[in-house]
Amino acid sequence: MQNGKAAGSASPMREIDTEAIYADEWAKIEPLLAPHWRTFYRVMWQTPLRTSEVLALTRKDIEADHVVVYRLKWRAHQMNRFAAIPITPELSQEILSWTNNRRLRPFPFTRQAAWLALNRAVKKAGIQRKLHPHNFRHAFGRYGARADLGLSALDHKIRLAGAMGLRTIRSVERYYGSDARENEEFGRRFLDAGR
Repeated sequence: MQNGKAAGSASPMREIDTEAIYADEWAKIEPLLAPHWRTFYRVMWQTPLRTSEVLALTRKDIEADHVVVYRLKWRAHQMNRFAAIPITPELSQEILSWTNNRRLRPFPFTRQAAWLALNRAVKKAGIQRKLHPHNFRHAFGRYGARADLGLSALDHKIRLAGAMGLRTIRSVERYYGSDARENEEFGRRFLDAGR
């Protein structure tokens, strides 16, 4: 036994689904979140930001049509650490509504609190899989990979990697394939067509 765990036991994080959150799941979850968590997760849904990057936002980072983000993962690299991430003016106003003269950060929470708030809403929504805030980042990658930007495949991957703050296009390759849900849906349609 190590740290109260039997040797070889899976960590709780391994049980979490790392696939994207789907639009129909988000539609079920969003109304069940408390207002401040709803704003937090709208930022997560509409941007490629990591949980820690959203939590680190301050009032001065929020502009009318974008948020300026310090890319925490880029500290060790010789890359531009700041990125302007586009958001809607409505979302910008919604974020700013959570700040006041005394509160600098719109989301003064911990990553664990964000995870718990999401899982409470997931449970209320009746969604059977365990979700994590990082699933929203995977959703951005998945939907970004399927967006028709009129670019070559290589340029599209470069843009997506840049938007997500990734150093290489190899990191976005997984978003261009099909996932388990799409495979299951295709299989059902294929079987139905053969009947």
